[in-house]
Amino acid sequence: MREMKLWGSLCLLMVLLLVPQAAAAAERVPLRIARLPVQVRCNTADVEAVKRMEIRLDQIMHVPLNGTLQAVKEIPGAQVAAAMDEVLSQLRQTHQRVKWQDAMKPLADKLQADLVVCPVLRGYEQRTEQNWSWKHMPQLHSYVAMDIVGYDRSHDETFHKSGCRYFDDEYSPNGLAANLSLECLDELAASADLHNRVNAWHKLQLQ
Repeated sequence: MREMKLWGSLCLLMVLLLVPQAAAAAERVPLRIARLPVQVRCNTADVEAVKRMEIRLDQIMHVPLNGTLQAVKEIPGAQVAAAMDEVLSQLRQTHQRVKWQDAMKPLADKLQADLVVCPVLRGYEQRTEQNWSWKHMPQLHSYVAMDIVGYDRSHDETFHKSGCRYFDDEYSPNGLAANLSLECLDELAASADLHNRVNAWHKLQLQ
């Protein structure tokens, strides 16, 4: 009985703490994020590897307690993709060659987004070669090339970060292209400062 009363008191305390935060959330202006899915621009990309990259981006851009605080609002993916198609179509009418970064600010304007994030997978290769010496493992050759392109309205900044990873050695799980792609994504996300771009707005809204 005593444990039940204690548990009830803890639940009540949590409710009392969350109610003011939920009320305050209604007064805040959430950061509107337009995030495109990984744009695959190579024929040899692994579907599961791309899914893992999407999950990693979720983790990088995660805002704690956003369900309650409503500090960030992610624009639905289908709406972002449709808007991107329209922006690219318009740009191609006046530009012979359209770069990813050319579309970021127009896309942000079209969707009234504060932050646009577009990951691009440019290269993805992996092959093994048998090493005929019994002393050695097969040789693994892997290569990944990526970009993260985006727009940050708070700084009126279009950003573009590029990177690649190679592995050319005896077989090792660390050298698999799927793992190289996550390493490359982590480095580019850090270079683009994605986590802080999202969480700086979150902290500002809590003040």
